[in-house]
Amino acid sequence: MEQTPVRVNKYPNAFLFGFVSGGCLEMFIRFGTLEPMSARPFAYLRGAFTFGVCLSYYDWWRRCALEEVMIAEERQQYFKTLKAINKNVRYGEEDEIGNLTEYLAGSTTRV
Repeated sequence: MEQTPVRVNKYPNAFLFGFVSGGCLEMFIRFGTLEPMSARPFAYLRGAFTFGVCLSYYDWWRRCALEEVMIAEERQQYFKTLKAINKNVRYGEEDEIGNLTEYLAGSTTRV
């Protein structure tokens, strides 16, 4: 039998997207100001690199914030489940503990 390969999810490259977007943004700014594209050639690289780093940092920050929210939600769900279990499963144990305390109150270990 033929086995299907396990699919590994990959995140999109935020730096590459920002780099290309920054270069295109710089180009459209040059078109809008009617400045020749060869006037400042390193401005394309500077704008693309800056935009790529900023977008990459934003993507990292957003993922960390989302992870914190998901951890808090998971913790809250755990405590809700634990509270429901305590309410349903341990309902009869209060009687056993009450009987034990009554027994201990009636008897003494002093000689």
